[in-house]
Amino acid sequence: MDTKQITVTLTLPKKFESLHALEMAIHAEGQRIKQQLFETELQAVIDEEKQNVSLKPLACPDCGKKTAFSGEANRGNSKP
Repeated sequence: MDTKQITVTLTLPKKFESLHALEMAIHAEGQRIKQQLFETELQAVIDEEKQNVSLKPLACPDCGKKTAFSGEANRGNSKP
């Protein structure tokens, strides 16, 4: 499996009123980072799948022959 390294920089206050405030700030930043990473990686997966699908030839379900899809070729065969 290929991996990549992601560096994260956080901006936090210099002082916290309590340990609980520190914990809450770190939790909030963690949730924000988690959401951004998920959205970014999800989009990357979607883009990669779209590219892979567009490069794969389609196979005819009846004969198994692989052919490039063409909407023009199927227009006359559509049923009302």
